Amino acid sequence: MTPRSVLTISAVAGLFGLYVVYALAMNAVIGVRVLETRRTVSLLPPKPPVEATQMAETWLSAEAPWARDAQYRVRSHGAFIYYQSWEHLPSESSEPDNSVRFAPFAVLWSKPSERPYAIVSPSARVKFARGFSLTSPDTGRVVGGMMIGDVSIHGPDGLVITGRDFFYSEEAMKIWSDYPVEFQLGEHRGSAGSIQIDVLIDREAVSREEFAIAGFRNLTLRNKVKLYLQPEDDSQGTGEILVECERTLDYDTETRTATFEKDVVMTRPTGGGTFDRLTAAKLKLVFDPAPNHVAAKVDSASASTEDANPFRGFDTGLSFNRLQALGPGLVLTSDLRRLRAEMEQLVYSQVDRLTILRDSRYVNVRMGETLVLAPEISIKQDSTGEVRGLQCDGAGELRAFDPQTGEPTLRAQWGRRLRVTPENDSAVYLIELERQAVVSQPEDGLGLTAEFLRLWVSQNGDAATASPSGSPEGWSGSNLVPQRMLAIENVGFRSENLSGGTRRLEIWFDESPAANESGRTVSSRNAATNILNQEPASSSAGLSLRQPPIHAVARPEAPQAAPPRLDADLIRVQVLRGATGERAWVKQVVTSGNVVMQQDDPRGGDALRVEGDLLEVENPDLSNERQIVHVYGKPARILNGDMSLDGNQLHLDRGANKAWVSGPGVMRKLVDSNLDGLQLDRPEMLNVWWKEQMVFDGRKANFFQDVRAQLGASDLLCQEMEVSLSRQIDFGEGASPSGTERQRVEIDALTCKYSVEIESRVFEESHVVEIRQGKFGELDYRRESGKTVLKGPGTLWYWKAGNSNRSGLAPRNEVAVNRPLRAREGGWEFLEVNFSGHVDGNLNSRMTSFQNGVEVIFGPVPKFLDRLAVDELPVEGGWIRSRTLDVVLHPKTEAAPDWVELRATGNVELEGRGSGDRSFYARADMLTYDESKKMYRLRTLGQQRVTFWQDNPNNRKESSRVEAKVAEFFPESFKLKLDGVTSFEGVQ
Repeated sequence: MTPRSVLTISAVAGLFGLYVVYALAMNAVIGVRVLETRRTVSLLPPKPPVEATQMAETWLSAEAPWARDAQYRVRSHGAFIYYQSWEHLPSESSEPDNSVRFAPFAVLWSKPSERPYAIVSPSARVKFARGFSLTSPDTGRVVGGMMIGDVSIHGPDGLVITGRDFFYSEEAMKIWSDYPVEFQLGEHRGSAGSIQIDVLIDREAVSREEFAIAGFRNLTLRNKVKLYLQPEDDSQGTGEILVECERTLDYDTETRTATFEKDVVMTRPTGGGTFDRLTAAKLKLVFDPAPNHVAAKVDSASASTEDANPFRGFDTGLSFNRLQALGPGLVLTSDLRRLRAEMEQLVYSQVDRLTILRDSRYVNVRMGETLVLAPEISIKQDSTGEVRGLQCDGAGELRAFDPQTGEPTLRAQWGRRLRVTPENDSAVYLIELERQAVVSQPEDGLGLTAEFLRLWVSQNGDAATASPSGSPEGWSGSNLVPQRMLAIENVGFRSENLSGGTRRLEIWFDESPAANESGRTVSSRNAATNILNQEPASSSAGLSLRQPPIHAVARPEAPQAAPPRLDADLIRVQVLRGATGERAWVKQVVTSGNVVMQQDDPRGGDALRVEGDLLEVENPDLSNERQIVHVYGKPARILNGDMSLDGNQLHLDRGANKAWVSGPGVMRKLVDSNLDGLQLDRPEMLNVWWKEQMVFDGRKANFFQDVRAQLGASDLLCQEMEVSLSRQIDFGEGASPSGTERQRVEIDALTCKYSVEIESRVFEESHVVEIRQGKFGELDYRRESGKTVLKGPGTLWYWKAGNSNRSGLAPRNEVAVNRPLRAREGGWEFLEVNFSGHVDGNLNSRMTSFQNGVEVIFGPVPKFLDRLAVDELPVEGGWIRSRTLDVVLHPKTEAAPDWVELRATGNVELEGRGSGDRSFYARADMLTYDESKKMYRLRTLGQQRVTFWQDNPNNRKESSRVEAKVAEFFPESFKLKLDGVTSFEGVQ
């Protein structure tokens, strides 16, 4: 074999290397296994060469049957060259003749133990650096050439290349063909409109007149490039993957980068007539040398012991590193997954197994009825291809839509990042939203906002679910079951049943019994959005967190209002779930730190407000009808319009419709009447304190130990108190009254027991003008009947500023007096009533009755709180003793002011000091006093007589005594009228 022939063969045989690299690039695009060409190095002595004829019979019988009997069959440096003839092509210029044509032409070339490369063409033309002549074979190096006609190349790994007219030019540093080419490598195949290889020229080889191609710099396939690639794992039998580009496939050997340009489309069948597609304006693939691999290169000449000049061809020992797809018009679609993603850039790193989608505005990903928008989306995979993480960077949004109506069912927004990562190498995943996170379900009115939101979920309800490889199942984004949720900083939430805000919201999801008492089970999935909305959720596909609606139970129409609002520093919620498709429900809510809960009345009534340091809510079942609420604070407080309740421990049992306070507390209520039931000029605040306990069933409130009621300047003290309201307060939902029922809640009844004390003061221009005190065993008041009952023994004290003596008795109900009087300068009127039995008062009839023994002491005193004794009566003072005493207040008329009438019966005694410091004393069976006439009338029953004593005006040591059937006495004039006189003693 001549050197000239070796160079010719080297120039032509180098072409096949470009197809190996081309196949490698295409494999990497769709993730198929990279096929490598390996050298087998034998440690044994080389075998004797195979004869050219035998090689032709074995490897060229189909493509070149003529080669077996070719006229020229030459072996040189491991290559077998076949041609029938050759001819010198004279130059058409003045330059020396330097071209030779071989026809037909075939080459077999291989390393030991490898299938040979076979190159066949109708003819081959080689151009040398110097002129050619038979007498001077030294023509120099090969500087150009071509394989003319239909060219076919066969080689290891099922390599097949067919094309036409391949050219080589040292000056242009290119190998090319402007005709379509088709190629195959193993199960992969493809085609292109033309091919070009940019080569490296070794200038030292040029100076030595040696073959100067030192390697390949760039490979370019042009015009409607198509690749049909067989996936590494095609167990589903889906078929080949097609990669197309309209313009070029360019491979740079220095950067190991393959670039597809213009209308790049990658199509992968997924079975059943469905496909995955990637459409891009440009696609780049970057490769690295395979680890521990010695790259196989095509030599510039066949290796031999005497002349080894290795050709630096395309490195087939490459591993895929990174993919980059560019827009505009970059779209990824999946028929099977109902996926469409639009972006400007897609980057995939094989080393990190990380895919990144980017867009200057936002990446638009639609999967089923779910839409994701973000400037950058990253997807992390493991070695098996399972998705292990997802991240959206920049402000983004997720939306889910109802498949039937197209209406939005879920919306999630974030300001910085959304991240999905596995939790501790398990099937539990952590979903994180950072900065201004917002999650809402518009149809159900659900919403949650926070600076940071974290949700732990498992897939298919099993935290231990594993993939077929044995590792935890990868992220699919479907069949999600929440395990825990945490929202931090500026947290706000709303639902049909509750809204509010907190610094930190924690939610735990636990399994519940299969069914509650009503036989209904609870939801095992998607409970995260229903924790505050005790209603069934609605249906949606994709990543929606809503369940099919339940329409079996019709809801009564009711006025709509804002849901209760709950604010606290920390809110913890326990949610129970059960069978798939049923409702989740809140088992427990615990809040702490500046707790405030407020419920507005949908019909315009007063709002209910709860304040405290700690609030606990317990739900035995999902109905909320047996809900128990505990509020703790220093103090905790419940407010409802003009009513409030304070205590360190407040409790509410909605099932029993019961509220109670453990320990001391205070209840405040704005009322229109005083403690005695009299109408006030304007509403005043009633305060009730206690030390042991308060129990309230919605209608009656009971207070225990050291109970004190205060209204304005009036105080009432006892050991037990029961207050009944004018209507029932229902702690259940939807219990607010409407229409005419929404009037102010009034105190309907009041009962005080054990050591009852009362005190009231009346002021006029900041001066005390009236004081009332009392001690007795029990007090009972009924608003509807106006009746007030005091149980004795007891005492009432009364002080009034002024000097208008009403015979020592106040012109009002002794229990129900609290009206301002005009004060006089100096002096007070004093009244003391001691009774042994009970006292009946009636506001409607304005009458008070003292039973079973009563003593009344009255008269002026120098200052208030001074008292009188029976044996030390002052002028205008006196006392009355009787078995019963009735006090009646007659209302004023246009002609006269209101006036008092007294009626005493049973062993009546009357003593006093009238005008002129004269004393009088009387006994009778009955006594009346008419304030309008300023007259006492005394009479007896049966044969008894009225006895009346009075001082002698001329000698006070003397007195007169008279007995009569009836006596009328006028204390102001000290006149006495008698009827039926039976005896008379003394001086008149």
